[in-house]
Amino acid sequence: MNASQRFGPYLAAALLAALGLARCGGAATSAPAGCPTLMPGAGTPTIPPALVYPIPGATGVPDGNFTLVAAYVPPGGTIALSSGAALAAAAVPSPLPSPYASPAPNATAMSGFAVGALAPSTSFTVALSVPGACPATVQLGQFTTHS
Repeated sequence: MNASQRFGPYLAAALLAALGLARCGGAATSAPAGCPTLMPGAGTPTIPPALVYPIPGATGVPDGNFTLVAAYVPPGGTIALSSGAALAAAAVPSPLPSPYASPAPNATAMSGFAVGALAPSTSFTVALSVPGACPATVQLGQFTTHS
């Protein structure tokens, strides 16, 4: 048995799988057929959304009245905290508050969101939601306010 006879079926299966993944933009996801995913490493967009400020997992974050900063929020996307409704858009502070997470390379599009009063010593999850024909919700991280 020569190499093409031995590996031919496997090569054909691999080619079909590669074509299927290319059509979908990456690895299999739970997104509806033809929809991009927002999860890192699982398709488009290639620059995943990210929480820049406060840093994911941060503690001692002010208990409100600051600007949350996220990198690459798709058009129509909204940011919400686990405590309630979507946050209103706000100007990205310049310079960024410290400490902040370095966004992915080429993630030049940053968005600001106004955070009102928060309960002290409380953990909050930050989530991005994208509506439309391909809805998705992605948790960007969490932070805890100071006591």
